[in-house]
Amino acid sequence: MWLFYIPVALYGLILSLKARSITFFTTVNPCMRYSGGLEYSKMDHYRFLPNEILPKTILINKNIENFKLQNLIIEEQFQFPLIVKPDMGQRGKEVKKVDSLNDLIDFLVQASRDEFLLQEYIEYPLELGIFFIKTPDGKEEKITSITKKKFLSVKGDGKSTLRKIISKNIRAIGHKRKLKRKLKSQWNSVIPKDREILLEPIGNHNRGTEFINANSLISKDLKNVISWVVSHIPDFYYGRIDLKTKSMDALLNKDLKVLEINGVNSEPSHIYDTKTKIKDAYKDLFWHMDMMFKISQQNRKTKGLKTASFREILVNIYKLYSH
Repeated sequence: MWLFYIPVALYGLILSLKARSITFFTTVNPCMRYSGGLEYSKMDHYRFLPNEILPKTILINKNIENFKLQNLIIEEQFQFPLIVKPDMGQRGKEVKKVDSLNDLIDFLVQASRDEFLLQEYIEYPLELGIFFIKTPDGKEEKITSITKKKFLSVKGDGKSTLRKIISKNIRAIGHKRKLKRKLKSQWNSVIPKDREILLEPIGNHNRGTEFINANSLISKDLKNVISWVVSHIPDFYYGRIDLKTKSMDALLNKDLKVLEINGVNSEPSHIYDTKTKIKDAYKDLFWHMDMMFKISQQNRKTKGLKTASFREILVNIYKLYSH
């Protein structure tokens, strides 16, 4: 990944020189801390959205004394399984599906962060990452990327054990040790033909999820739906909305659950489709960076926004990676 991002970093430096600020990106989404470029509270953005398009969510603290007080709320308002994830997180780290209160407590005891979101588990079959851009001057508003997520799973052949099937799966093999612990009761069992086993319920690259280019789904009607979602968040101009829905027809009727709102740290993740050529991936990334620059400049000129200091960003990067 570091090798892939060298040209991206160089292009970012060119835009920084053009903007006369290496932190120009911090004025893109005024509603987010550093425009969503570094740690920002997910809960801050949930509060703007209508309850009907949100999973039921509460903020919990891993401090055991505080957590004891929250147990009653959890038992009264939620049913397991649940999703627990950091309120300020990056790339799916410390995100887990928990099946009981004891599972949740065990997770929190070992967690490196203090505040987490506890969220109902949405079982809708379709998860999409939809990148949306609008300019402050109102001249441009569009969906620029749609990614369909295929969760890590395997299918039985009626002959092989689960261990053998996972050993032959290029996406699963790197998670073999963790999956062995998780699926120990089935590990040495032969899986019936065509039976599919979901190995990982979290839709993230580092969990073996396959990202599929779904840009063919872009339409005026879908743009109107996502524009309606984003309209609830003041001064949001650039980022990716991760959501689940029952079907595309349901999504077009605003039947959806927003899992996350991501800012300038997000990418048009369709580029990670294995069919995408690397030159096309860079072309799409650079175009999005150009739009980020354009929005930043408009916000600086029309709203008088000031960029964060480079020193401030460095301090926060150090804090982020010292966890």
